[in-house]
Formats: sequence, C-alpha cells, structure tokens
Amino acid sequence: MKLKVFICAVFISFIILFVPTINANDASDTIDGLWQGYFDINGSGQYDFTSLQFNGVSIGYSEKAKSVWQGYALKDGLNYNSEVVMFVKDGTKFSTATIHGKINKKDPSIVAQFKTSPANDKGNISLQYNTIFERNSSIQAIKGNWEYASDDILLQIEISENGALKGADALGCNFYGDVSLLDKNINAYNVNLEIASCNTVDGHYKGMVYLSDQKEKNDTFHLAVFGDLYGLYYPLLRRKD
Repeated sequence: MKLKVFICAVFISFIILFVPTINANDASDTIDGLWQGYFDINGSGQYDFTSLQFNGVSIGYSEKAKSVWQGYALKDGLNYNSEVVMFVKDGTKFSTATIHGKINKKDPSIVAQFKTSPANDKGNISLQYNTIFERNSSIQAIKGNWEYASDDILLQIEISENGALKGADALGCNFYGDVSLLDKNINAYNVNLEIASCNTVDGHYKGMVYLSDQKEKNDTFHLAVFGDLYGLYYPLLRRKD
C-alpha cells in the first residue's frame, strides 16, 4: 500500500493530535446524518466535503483535498460544534480542525467556519443533509464482494452473511474484521478492521461505513477507518461475480 505522505516533516514534529472522547448521552446534543457539500481553504478553491455523523461521532473525507478525518460533532440549539483529527488520505495525521457554525432545520443544512492547527488555515463549509441516510441498514445489504481500484492500489474485500470482512490488496496487505449495524433505521454501519502483512500500516482500525448509488442502489461501499497512525478511505464498488 502506497502512503501519500507529503506533509512537511517540520509540521509533523509540532503536531499533538487527539481524538476527543464522546459522551453524548442526550440525543438532543447530537446531529446524526450524512452531510455533504463544499469548503474552501483561505478563500481559495472549492473542495468536496462529506461527513457521516452518528451519536456524536463524526468521520469524513474529501476526495479532491485528499484528506480524511475523525472526531466529534455536536449541537447546542442551532449551533454546530465539531473538532476532528485530519489525515492525509491513506496516510498519516497532519492537523486538527475546529468547526463552528449554524444549523438550518427547515432546509436541513449547515453553514460553518473552520480553523486548523498548527497551520492556522481558515475556511468556510456549506453542507446539505443527504436523505439516503434514512435508508434502512442490514447485513444483507452489504453482503458480497467489493472492489476499489486506483492508480495506487487494488483492494478487494468480501463480507459474509454474518458481517465478517476479509480481503487483500495487490501489494499483499491483508484485511480482517467485521461490519455491524449501528441502527437498522439508518444507512450507517460500524466497522472494526485488522490490517496485517502491510509494514507500518499493520494494526487495528475503527470507523464507519455507508452505502450510496453510483449506477445502482447501494452499489458503493464507503469505507473510512482510522488507526493510531493512519486514516484510510476507500469507496468500494460492488462486484457482480
């Protein structure tokens, strides 16, 4: 597995990263959903932004910005508050970001601003609620064979009828774990993953998954997992074989 580690070493040496402890026992404090939209960095560019949020936990990714993140997302009335640890996509930690904004309940959306540390980048985020979050979940929906292919990697996984996950990539990295339901009434799943025979990437990873539609309903399996050192994101497509 090739790791796209392009963040300057001097940044890494000053970064102290953490994943905040979530204690959102009151459902009114959480803002569950699949939120998608765009953000800019210091007023430049428009980058895709996806955030999957459940019970106070938030995981997200930006394919254009080649980054993934995990942390928390909570609300206080109509105020939105989040803090995340950011990783280079399929690579190492490089920053934290604090996000504060406002929630529009009538047309479910979030408008927010973020600030990173230590780079001190700032920007604006605009997100819309995606109703595919309201699809029911089941092991039957994710059972089968899935594949992710890019210039850097070919990854294939299989999910059994009881949610067991196993797979491998073209470089010999092996994947083992399980996928389980968070709530049968939402389109989000919990995933635990062990990666082996993959040098420094070996270890335990946790994250969340949701299904979306590329050509057919539920044909794309969005896998985002995080370990002590690396954050990984793969949009796997359902295989027909």
